[in-house]
Amino acid sequence: MKFTRIIKPITLMDYMLSCISNGKRSDLFKHPAIDNTFYDEGIAIADSIGVANTNCKLRINGGKVLMTRAKVAKGKEWIHSYANKIEVISNDAANYNIIEDVVANIASSFLSNRKLFKSRKSKPPKPKLSWKSGRGGEIIITVINGKNYNPMHTHFIILEKSMNAKVSIVNEEVIIEMKKMGNVRFKSVNAKGKNTTIKGTGRGEDMEVYAYSQNGNNSLSDLSAKLSIEG
Repeated sequence: MKFTRIIKPITLMDYMLSCISNGKRSDLFKHPAIDNTFYDEGIAIADSIGVANTNCKLRINGGKVLMTRAKVAKGKEWIHSYANKIEVISNDAANYNIIEDVVANIASSFLSNRKLFKSRKSKPPKPKLSWKSGRGGEIIITVINGKNYNPMHTHFIILEKSMNAKVSIVNEEVIIEMKKMGNVRFKSVNAKGKNTTIKGTGRGEDMEVYAYSQNGNNSLSDLSAKLSIEG
């Protein structure tokens, strides 16, 4: 069951209590790995959902639908927090030898392993670039990798050639080292976008362009080869 889709208050309450019961019994997730105060907070929230639902149904103690929904939202927040803790512990290298162990770890928490598996997307493709002149001094930069190029984002770095800059990607960080100050521009396109347009400097300045792509798991590609553009 995917808890984000649970609508009925009592169903969510039961789901929370099952998570708490399983978590507190698990050798991996019991105190002190997950503190008992966190589990106690979950029990209190689950109980408040049950009380709010009863008050609403019987129309007593000022029970209202909106109040019940607020308690349900609070319960889902707690489960999200629980899921984050379970993910960290389950994927700790000290707690598994093979990927099937991670599945077993997560199963003991009462949560779905589909929700908690770390993304294992491959590294996004390195862009290949070309350029052509457009209207009014515009320059159109195009990714020419082909139809199978479909990262989440493509990012472009545009620098003046006179800066004599060195651009690199190290540990998922973009580093620009400049020997001379100059104009640096950044542009991004989403999804399958393959083109971006830039304005010339108007000074006949030669430019250098680099690009890299990014997947939904924030993994960065290798940096493209330098594209030189004559001003």
